[in-house]
Amino acid sequence: PHPNVSIGKGGWYYFDIPAQGLLFKDYMGLVRYDSGKLARLAENLDTVHTTLEKAGIPFILMVAPDKQTIYPEYMADSVPKRRSKTRLDQVLEYLREKKPHLTIVDPRADLIRAKDTLPQPLYYKIDTHWNDYGAFVAYQKLMAVISDRIPVTKAHGLDKFSIKN
Repeated sequence: PHPNVSIGKGGWYYFDIPAQGLLFKDYMGLVRYDSGKLARLAENLDTVHTTLEKAGIPFILMVAPDKQTIYPEYMADSVPKRRSKTRLDQVLEYLREKKPHLTIVDPRADLIRAKDTLPQPLYYKIDTHWNDYGAFVAYQKLMAVISDRIPVTKAHGLDKFSIKN
């Protein structure tokens, strides 16, 4: 046991800092960014985009969702269910509205769809990170977006990878 870990159902661990509670509060939709922070974030990303594009380098932003977004069903019953949008939802909505020229890859829906079709979970049960299967799903999503912008080979299938536990 660690004070920053909540033990969920089936031995799933979820990281949070109890004194702040931001990860769980974010999951529940209880914390928000103010308009100033959203504007600064958007401008920073736009600056990176512009700088890279001038150098002939495409800018693609890919987000990596928290484990509780993909596997909320294993969270402890003491953690209230998601009630509203997360800060990631808020940021992505803001960017799509204010900076529609930015290419953003959001693999959440793909990960949620894939979690019941692959032979193992997509995130480690006792860690906050996705594992090789989760990375593979995100890779496929990223490659789909890249191949729309840059003529490259399509993503490889799972059979082309050696996944080790």
